[in-house]
Amino acid sequence: MSADAGRPRYVAIITDGNGRWARRNGVSVAAGHNAGADTVKARLRDAVELGVRELTVYSFSTENWSRPAGEVSALMRMFNRRIKSETPELRDEGVRMRFIGRREGISPALARQMDWAQEQTAANERITLYVAFNYGGRAEILDAAKRFEGGGEDDFRALLYAPEMHDPDLIIRTSGEQRLSNYLLWQSAYSELFSVTSSGRTSRARPSRSRSPSTPGAGAATAAGSARTMASGQLRRRPPSARPRRPRPSASGRRSELRARVIVAIPALAVAALVIAQGGLLFAAALLILGWVCSTSSTA
Repeated sequence: MSADAGRPRYVAIITDGNGRWARRNGVSVAAGHNAGADTVKARLRDAVELGVRELTVYSFSTENWSRPAGEVSALMRMFNRRIKSETPELRDEGVRMRFIGRREGISPALARQMDWAQEQTAANERITLYVAFNYGGRAEILDAAKRFEGGGEDDFRALLYAPEMHDPDLIIRTSGEQRLSNYLLWQSAYSELFSVTSSGRTSRARPSRSRSPSTPGAGAATAAGSARTMASGQLRRRPPSARPRRPRPSASGRRSELRARVIVAIPALAVAALVIAQGGLLFAAALLILGWVCSTSSTA
């Protein structure tokens, strides 16, 4: 972790589930995306409260262009409108905005809004909000590789969309799914991965079977709880002293164990006596040891 007491300071979120929420609640997909954007804005304020220095959100991927044309058009209008209306508020709250991703395919009007938002908030230092828009991790690496002329890792990193961006300590995905979906592939090499459901359940290893969030970006809402837990240092492995111990056997259990050991050891004792009568003391000792080991393993 990059901060004091293991608290994450650089967090990335893969928001998910807006379309599914919209279909389940009988509203348009555009309304689901708009409600999800409200949730992201609330999570930004939570991040400030938790002391997060950089928050990166996956807003629109290079693969999202394959969605229905009507949905894509509605998304572009929403982005244009929200950037224009919310940038002054974010500027006044000390948020610095940075858009990362390809500009090809974006309308000139929306590209100008993005540049304007970055200029308006460039001097802010309270928190940096990276918006991954028309972004793909493979595309970022490919675009950097095209301009790379040799050198080391730092030289290559300088060619990424936002070279100054820190690698995220924590990547949170909403709706319970466990995959990066082409997100921050270069930067996530050592990130902690969390899958969050609408119930607040978190997972790091096993696949989640939870349903998608009941509210748009609901997983993003509980992502704040996960980040809050991380901030308080509660997400740690259980110490050895806290692990369950094998219960001590009762008196009757100990007697049964002794009888089992004696029964298993009798054949070895008989053979050992026979070997001793023939003068093979060393071999007899080996047989006795073997009988003891067998009796011990039979009661374990």
